[in-house]
Amino acid sequence: MRLKVVLFLAAGLLCHRLEASQETEFARRLFDFTPVSTNNPVVAIIDHSIEIPASEFFAYQKAEHLSSTKTNLNLAQKKEMLNDLIGEYLLIDAAYKSGADKQPAFTNRMQFTRTMLLSDFLVAREVDAKAKTADEYNQLLDGLKKRLFDAAQLDISNEAYDQLTSAAPPINRAGESLPDAADRKNAAAAQTREIMETMPDAVLARYNGTPITVKQTLAVYAQLHPPRPNLETNEALVEFLKPFILPGLMTAEAERLGIEKLPAFQDKIIQNRNTLLRFYMHSLIEAKANEELQSLGLDQQMKSWYEQHAARYAAPGAKKFPAYADVRERVEGDYSVDLLERLRAEKIRALREMHHIQIDEAALKTARAETTTHP
Repeated sequence: MRLKVVLFLAAGLLCHRLEASQETEFARRLFDFTPVSTNNPVVAIIDHSIEIPASEFFAYQKAEHLSSTKTNLNLAQKKEMLNDLIGEYLLIDAAYKSGADKQPAFTNRMQFTRTMLLSDFLVAREVDAKAKTADEYNQLLDGLKKRLFDAAQLDISNEAYDQLTSAAPPINRAGESLPDAADRKNAAAAQTREIMETMPDAVLARYNGTPITVKQTLAVYAQLHPPRPNLETNEALVEFLKPFILPGLMTAEAERLGIEKLPAFQDKIIQNRNTLLRFYMHSLIEAKANEELQSLGLDQQMKSWYEQHAARYAAPGAKKFPAYADVRERVEGDYSVDLLERLRAEKIRALREMHHIQIDEAALKTARAETTTHP
């Protein structure tokens, strides 16, 4: 059995008229970047520096405990939820301290995220803010892309282009006699791998100096459903390469306009980085849980766990609990969830012992969601 966990975003906390840190600390925020103020008091502080304001707490509640927003939580319930949020902050802090944010896979993901965010902010500025109708939106977006593409310098290597046009037809024909679509796709993928293993990693094109290789192009080409585009004309190749090129052009334009310096953009970078680090830490806990689920003696562990929780499997009004064998599949699912929660709690408990945490109960008790966000 393998455990699979879906994570959602979370957010913050703060403390008693604990002294505010020397500089406002947004570096661990997950959901909300409203500055601390009289209407947005700190409800918790970690290590005298990381402030979690009420707005972060309520954003976390809305994102991950939506049903609880329909009731007035008492202080004990708020503290329990706040402590869950503090746990997420501690996991993120542990990820930073372990150097997870410096690992190549993570930095590559953040580079991709930055590109997407710059493109989104550029479109919001140049298209969303100006369009009044759906048609006008599409016209402005197409116009922006065309303007950027027409201004770019695109250089294509004739030698690499010959390699591409020689490799594309065999990939396009791979598995064409097979009746099943999945088989045809697998055959194309196998053919692509075989071709690329023997092909030099030649640069097919450069736009404004940025390279696109033959292998990159073929990898995308092979994933398309037949009939695939004909790449044997310059015009067809350029059209095919546009999706490769436009994200980079959008990024460069956004940089030229200074979008990456905007506070809202910086907040989004922090939010995405912390969310990815949170996922990373949860994946480590999930991996540990999966190791235990694959270990010898699992069935005996589940049976012992069932004996402690048998009452939850009894039918309403039944005088006897069902036999373990009869509910084993349900037990397996419940045991895996319980195991994951236990490992997460153990990890956070260990982290809490390494940090100084203060909670401002008065601020938490009186804070209201409607008073903690910008109008």
